[in-house]
Amino acid sequence: MSTKILIVDDHPFTRAGVRAILETNKTIEVVGEAVDGVEAIAKVGEIKPEIVVMDITMPNLSGIEATEEVLKASPDVKIIALSIHSGQQFVKEMLKAGAVGYLLKDEAPEELLRAVEKVKNGEMFLSSGVTRAALSEDKKEDIIENINILQTKLNRPRIMDDYIIRQKIIDELENNFIKPLSVISAGAGYGKSVTVSEWLEQSNYMGSWLSLDMEHNDLRTFLLYFNAAIEKIFPEAMQETWGLLTAGALPPFNVIFNSFINEICNIEQDFILVLDDFQMLSEKEIHRFFDQWLQFPPPNVHLSIITRRDPPLDINKLRNSGRMIEIRMDDLSFSDEEILELYKKLLGVELSDKSIKLLQDKTEGWVIGLRLASMTIKDEEDVERILQAFEDNMNSVSDYLISEVLAKQPEHIMEQLIDSSVLNRFCAECIDEVLLAKNKDKQKDTDGSNLIQWLLESNMFLISIDSEQHWFRYHHLFQELLQNQLLKRRTLKEVQEIHNRAGKWFEKNDLIAEAIYHSIKAKDIDWAIQIINDNWEDTFDKDHWYIVEEWLKLIPEEVIVQSCKLLLARLWIAQKKHRGQDIPAIIESIEQCDNTLNDTEIGYLAFANCMNSLFKGEVKKALSFADQALELIPKKHYIFRADTYGWWTVIMQISGKGEQAVQAAKKALKNIDPPGEPIQLSRRTMHPNFVYMIIADLPSVKKSIKPFFKLPGNSPYMVAFGWYFQGAINWWSYKLEDAISDFDNTIKYQYQCRPRIVIEAYICKSLALQELKRPMEAKEAMIRGIQFAEDSEDPENIALMASGQVRLNLLQRELGSAEEWFTTTKHVGLEATMFWWVEVSAITQCRVLIALGTPESIDEALVKLIEFEIYSKSIYNNLRVIEVLVLQAHAYTKANKKEDAVKSLEEALNLAADGGFIRPFIENGNDLHALYISLKEKGVQPEFVEKILAEIEKNVDVKSEDPSPKHKKSDRSSQDQSIPLTRKEIEILQLISDGFRNREIADKLFNSEETIKKHISNMFQKLNVHNRLNLASKARELGMLETKDANKSELK
Repeated sequence: MSTKILIVDDHPFTRAGVRAILETNKTIEVVGEAVDGVEAIAKVGEIKPEIVVMDITMPNLSGIEATEEVLKASPDVKIIALSIHSGQQFVKEMLKAGAVGYLLKDEAPEELLRAVEKVKNGEMFLSSGVTRAALSEDKKEDIIENINILQTKLNRPRIMDDYIIRQKIIDELENNFIKPLSVISAGAGYGKSVTVSEWLEQSNYMGSWLSLDMEHNDLRTFLLYFNAAIEKIFPEAMQETWGLLTAGALPPFNVIFNSFINEICNIEQDFILVLDDFQMLSEKEIHRFFDQWLQFPPPNVHLSIITRRDPPLDINKLRNSGRMIEIRMDDLSFSDEEILELYKKLLGVELSDKSIKLLQDKTEGWVIGLRLASMTIKDEEDVERILQAFEDNMNSVSDYLISEVLAKQPEHIMEQLIDSSVLNRFCAECIDEVLLAKNKDKQKDTDGSNLIQWLLESNMFLISIDSEQHWFRYHHLFQELLQNQLLKRRTLKEVQEIHNRAGKWFEKNDLIAEAIYHSIKAKDIDWAIQIINDNWEDTFDKDHWYIVEEWLKLIPEEVIVQSCKLLLARLWIAQKKHRGQDIPAIIESIEQCDNTLNDTEIGYLAFANCMNSLFKGEVKKALSFADQALELIPKKHYIFRADTYGWWTVIMQISGKGEQAVQAAKKALKNIDPPGEPIQLSRRTMHPNFVYMIIADLPSVKKSIKPFFKLPGNSPYMVAFGWYFQGAINWWSYKLEDAISDFDNTIKYQYQCRPRIVIEAYICKSLALQELKRPMEAKEAMIRGIQFAEDSEDPENIALMASGQVRLNLLQRELGSAEEWFTTTKHVGLEATMFWWVEVSAITQCRVLIALGTPESIDEALVKLIEFEIYSKSIYNNLRVIEVLVLQAHAYTKANKKEDAVKSLEEALNLAADGGFIRPFIENGNDLHALYISLKEKGVQPEFVEKILAEIEKNVDVKSEDPSPKHKKSDRSSQDQSIPLTRKEIEILQLISDGFRNREIADKLFNSEETIKKHISNMFQKLNVHNRLNLASKARELGMLETKDANKSELK
């Protein structure tokens, strides 16, 4: 008997594809299709299917709501969700609604039939993609919790029962969604936030909310919250951006901005983004972010800014073109009719025209003034008496009213209101400990829950900031008014004591940033330091060191430099950010402190001295310090030990104890505590590869790296390392296509890993492309690498890329550029930290000297290379020895010293053969061709030499084109002709460059929005760009867009 299935999806192609998959199974009968949730409910009742394959995001009624309704009427029907959404929020809600299966649309061809079979047999089915995404999201939730993203900041204000709906304003906002921006600007207390919140409640569009405060004046912090606000409604939409924001060093501004725009534009639905209290943002980089946003606004987003003063953004262009909506104080002030309605709701009285006029004259329709006044009025007769006392000054009105309001409350309630104003958010438990505990005898009749309940019932400007109504805050203006009263009624010492109790409660509940804030407000800087000292190591152990960096920003610099403990935290931050150049100064500051260090802290300092000694070439001292660090840093701090072990492993190898280091690493891998802990697991698995690469043992690296990618919980940082080592295996084995692919995978994580491996990846990719006879691609890869290095603003990275560029110059026969680099750059010798790196500028100088080919340059190269050989052997670096010996052979050949050339080359071959280290022999292979044949005939590694000769014969020399750019008009016009755009596309392009969004363009050109999207997609492909900002920039660069000035002159 066949299984009857109903397909529900709003896209006809998807329904057809699902039908095609299902009908490959003869035991399945597709009995119908529905285009949305409403039709699905009707069809289930009509055709009685056994299984429904249900989409989630559909018009009219979502799959979640439809599932609930279907199962109410037909509880025996089994529902399988088939969606593009892998986020936990969608999965949980769909399963809660009653679905028994969930899979992703891109998994349907492989997993849909299996899902049907499992569900039919009474089992639940979650696809591998859903499970994988859920695990990933669990990890993200852990990060969100640890970087103190307060979910309460992402909740819009709840609408109170006595709220007066401002329907005219709401309709104006809704009808102008097509415009990219709305600014709701007025002073405190005009009901801006609740009005916009009600708009989101009524709107046909999805909406997300972010409440801003002073902590958001850090670019990373703000963008993490901004990203979280988007992901609250589109849980899996911002994965790449999230990775960039949680990287060690924050990527360059344009990289982050482009990632935001690209991922937002990929969201298929239109939505509203609200930023409340925008006036709190003073950070110029955040303003720059929104200036760029508004220059080319995403086509699917309406940005709504709520602020007490006009935002410092360049919005004149939007304002002048009528492409933004502004709601001002006059719009928000209550009309006479709204005052009448408000007092009916609040007091149950109908005010006379005279009373309304008096309220209007005194408050000017100021909402919070009207509400405060209502708390002092018992009946209409009070109106005139109380309002006559007002002065015509808003500050006086508010101070008078708050005094009147407080005077009418019981004494203990008044005290609690005033004292609680120090809290930017609170819950019942917080109130209990912070406020009520100080004088229990007076407050036996209340507790935190009762106080909050009283505030709610009294309409005391209390705002719920989470869906469970656990956390609350005061309206900002009400909080400010209460704080004014606090300063009048309490001594400074009493205020500090309240902050002290608040800080202790937040610290006890692991809300560390707020605990630090209150400790500083309590003028107890020693306590603030202690809070950081008690928590920074545990935070590091979760690899969330950047949170500690944010904590340190709260402490004055003059305090940090006097605290050994804080300096130790800064030291580890420098190590995580690969800022080795900062370590000596931090060590010096620590040694000047008077503080006594415990054993663990001595271990941390030993690690710093290990790093410092290693970079100075003092290997024995470095090893001694590493041993001391491992002895003193306790096992519970595994992230510190894992990092120390990595450096210890390398130092052991360059001290001649590599085998011992490998055995220790393998032993440590078996004894991970806690077992399977992912940070330790990935690092300890990687450590032996450090030794294998240095001794040029590629087979062992290959064997070790294969299982690395299967480890659970690998961080992007470590995954990038894995791809780099995989690429290095193929690079040194001369498997160039595979190497390019691996290095491309490394580059995907370029802002989430160590910059050095990214630079190496760009250089290796460029050189590999050149050797594959793709010189223009090689140059492009090198240019991208140079841009990455320049964006890092690190002189070492920039110098390294310059050295890599010279390497490419030599392969492309551009000797002039290479010689210029050699003569204008300050060079250093080999260092112990050259490890396994491909690009070492000291060796590239020797390549240039050999290429110059003069007797003097050859002699200079040989002097350096002999010195490098001795040094590389002294630190047991076989990889470098092989590379140096091959270059020696090349130099000796140029100097007609065949016997010395043969000797060097033979030694190199014997070192490299077992490990398959073939590449060093090929880069200058043509000049050594005769020597290889001679050595093969002598019986020196004949099979290995045969491979080298075969690769050399394939590697036909490629002469490069003239590298100088041709900045001629004819070139630009020829470029334009090679990228033909239609007249319609040029029109659209011009409108995009003017900042218009898709729907606005569609209206102007009398086309559908879908048609505009297709044209833009075509232009993306033609111009090889990925977002609107780059599209406009590229078009200008190619001369496809005429400037306004050009248009004017043409008209003249």
